[in-house]
Amino acid sequence: MPKAFSGVRVLSITPCRQAAAVAQSSDAQVAKSQELAPYEDLYPSSENIPISLEEKVANWKRANEIFFGPERDFKNFPHPVMPVTVAETYHFGIIPTRWFKALYPKLGVSGGYTVTLGTILFLLSKELFVLTYETIELIALFSILNAVRWKWGDNIKNFLDRKQKEKMDFLYHTPLHEATKGYKTELTQINTEIERKEAIPTIFEAKREQVDLQLEAEYRERLANVYATVRNRLEYQADLEHTVRSFEQTHMVNWIVNSVKKGITPQQEKDSIASCIRTLKGLSATASI
Repeated sequence: MPKAFSGVRVLSITPCRQAAAVAQSSDAQVAKSQELAPYEDLYPSSENIPISLEEKVANWKRANEIFFGPERDFKNFPHPVMPVTVAETYHFGIIPTRWFKALYPKLGVSGGYTVTLGTILFLLSKELFVLTYETIELIALFSILNAVRWKWGDNIKNFLDRKQKEKMDFLYHTPLHEATKGYKTELTQINTEIERKEAIPTIFEAKREQVDLQLEAEYRERLANVYATVRNRLEYQADLEHTVRSFEQTHMVNWIVNSVKKGITPQQEKDSIASCIRTLKGLSATASI
């Protein structure tokens, strides 16, 4: 009974002590927070601060310059590369050689063999591993598996590696290549659009000059048409006046000739002909002398 009551008493006192400890810790935290209150602005907040895309790109470039910038010595401190596959060798057909190499600094050359055989003897001596008919089956199974690994292990490994590579190509490399190709095409199109946008003022200026040249050509063509039209009209008026004057002269000459012909009588015509004949005779006599 006293032991029971003492246990009850301990159980009843323990929560009180825990509550007191919690109260003391909370008071200490409150006091500490009050002491650090004036310096709250000096410490970064633990809340998720929204960062813009430009800030993320700038942070990435700054980190890349720190870890992979010109100050990084890649010759003496190269960037570690994780191998995709590891060439593995085995002892006893199932135990990796790297286990023996790990035990070599502590146990020597025979350390791995001693631990392996010693472990088997320990299990047998303590009857933790009992030799029964199933043990023979287990040894035969391990022997068959080891023979299969020895004879066809490389082929199986190559087959699985090829399947893994095909799976990685299907799930990772091919989508990444297609996405990269698509992004490169989009970047090319975006750069082309940017170049087109930058060329818009030049194109507008060229089109403005072309329109000005077309207006100038149209103006000159219309001016030539006006000149040709006015010249044709002036030439028409000159031809008209010349034609009228020529017609009047011809009419006047014909009128005068006709009037003169009408005024000559037959006797005058005879006398005129006789006078002409006498003149010709006198001229012929003078020419013979």
